[in-house]
Amino acid sequence: MLAHLAPWRRLSAARSLRLEAGTALVAAGVAETVAHNAYTVLPRGAHLALVLRLSPGVAATLLLLVGALQLAACAALLVPPVYRELGAAAPTTALAASLWLERVLLGADGDGALTAALALQTAALALLALFRVDRQARNAALGVPTDSRLLQLESAVRAASTRARTRWAAPALALLLLGSACAQDAFWRASKLEYERARSRFHAKTAAAAVALLLAAQDVRPRPYAFADDGGGWWGREKAL
Repeated sequence: MLAHLAPWRRLSAARSLRLEAGTALVAAGVAETVAHNAYTVLPRGAHLALVLRLSPGVAATLLLLVGALQLAACAALLVPPVYRELGAAAPTTALAASLWLERVLLGADGDGALTAALALQTAALALLALFRVDRQARNAALGVPTDSRLLQLESAVRAASTRARTRWAAPALALLLLGSACAQDAFWRASKLEYERARSRFHAKTAAAAVALLLAAQDVRPRPYAFADDGGGWWGREKAL
């Protein structure tokens, strides 16, 4: 019996690896943003104080608290016992809302790369809200109903990913995007004049890579041949991810 389950575990592990890699990229992007904001908290706090008519100290403290909450939300998406208990909707919604609120209050107007990075991060967070946790199984365990519209949306995304054959194409695209980000937009090596633009482009490419990996995890095409061992030999069997 265990031998029959082994191929399914291997195939499931491949999808899980793509999901975990996409989640890690999202969390790493948010963590870098929090670190950057903490490093520049005083000038950003001064700007926020003018916008909200607060004292600079209160505004800076508020920014640090928001950063701490963002890190907590990332931890909630990375630690299995936490996201299985809480679900993924609350931390992803909090992250997306806080990132866009910072963009509105403090973002550089006209920075198209920054806006693109936020839009792609939002798309990745939306995918995590849908697929980070098996919603139907979790709700069944808790004894609460599952919104059929969410299940239909999950099915539609999986169907689109399957039709697009994202299983291998999307991870290849993600690797190209990550390579380009590290080679062309390494903001840690950029000059002061290019630092913010390079950083925005880096985040846009890594967020796009995260979206690609998360979509790759939803390709559920059956494999023509997978191998199972029943103790008496190996043979080809059709398997699904």
